[in-house]
Amino acid sequence: MTPWSRGVFDNGMAWSCFGNGEKVALQIPGGPGNLSPDSGWWGSLLVKPFRPLVEGGFRIVTVTRKRNMKPGHDVAAMARDYAQLISDEFSGAVDLVIGTSFGGMISQYLAANHADTFKHIVVVVAGCRVDEVAGVYDQQYAAALASGDVFAAGAALAQGFYPQAKFPRLTRLLVQLTLPLLVKRGDHEFFCNDLLIEAEAERSFDSRPILPTIRKPVLVLAGDQDQYFPKPILEETRRLVPDCRLRIYEGKTHLSAFSDPRVGEDILNFISR
Repeated sequence: MTPWSRGVFDNGMAWSCFGNGEKVALQIPGGPGNLSPDSGWWGSLLVKPFRPLVEGGFRIVTVTRKRNMKPGHDVAAMARDYAQLISDEFSGAVDLVIGTSFGGMISQYLAANHADTFKHIVVVVAGCRVDEVAGVYDQQYAAALASGDVFAAGAALAQGFYPQAKFPRLTRLLVQLTLPLLVKRGDHEFFCNDLLIEAEAERSFDSRPILPTIRKPVLVLAGDQDQYFPKPILEETRRLVPDCRLRIYEGKTHLSAFSDPRVGEDILNFISR
């Protein structure tokens, strides 16, 4: 892997690489929606919060879920896929796992069931369960997008991400106009199938039973205004993980917390702890 290279592993998991450090930070991106990471502006957006890690000697390898997943492939199964990938492609272990949003849900199962596959693990904008109201919007988004109704999908996404928008109609329109550009860039022949599989996995997600079994330290980074993982859920997550450091960014939502410039530095501080 070279800086800004990309490809698809033999098992059908697409990847992109940013940086050329010797240490590997495996990023598990959000969803639902198995968009392919690339080396353009979308790839830049995915790794922007982690630039301090690149400067600190890491290379960021973003890896999506398998393509053409089968019905019933839940979050625990996706964690097994990543554990097997790490065994096959990264000599058994990576230096750091960063799970963001949907990827943060997967990383919790990775931490509980596959602790030998990483040295450090960080959960960004995710908790032990999804807020019920926001989860409904995600289900509506996935169903509409899979059916080809991109405008309805954009409307659902806008309601999920911006429930308190000052100009809701304008916000909805902007999301509706932008969404086709994002989907088109990362689309592949199994996109709709995987979108629905991931939506169902999100709907049934509840990591509370397995969190007390995690034996490695976990860092959770999120905003106190997160619509999908609000503060009570984040606090519940912290209580359930035996060794958990929770850093909450005041005034930050799901999107703005992920892109907060403090994320990379907080991860480096956690690693050096």
